[in-house]
Amino acid sequence: EIFSATDITYEIVDDDPTSGAIEYRCTMGAARADWKPRIESTARISMTRDEFVLVGDLNAFLGDEHVLTRKWERRVPRYFV
Repeated sequence: EIFSATDITYEIVDDDPTSGAIEYRCTMGAARADWKPRIESTARISMTRDEFVLVGDLNAFLGDEHVLTRKWERRVPRYFV
């Protein structure tokens, strides 16, 4: 058995282009007998007046046991974009 689910959210406030953001959430996994690995991840792109902001996390599970977490944040200058 293989499964996946995704969800994407877009948001922005009128008259404030720097409020724009996209968030992508994904769950993927497999199952065979007692072996049930799964990952859950989130990636978000937003911005400030001067930077694009990329934030992500990844969580891995084996059955109900949480076995790994990775988180990151990167800021990229907008350079007049």
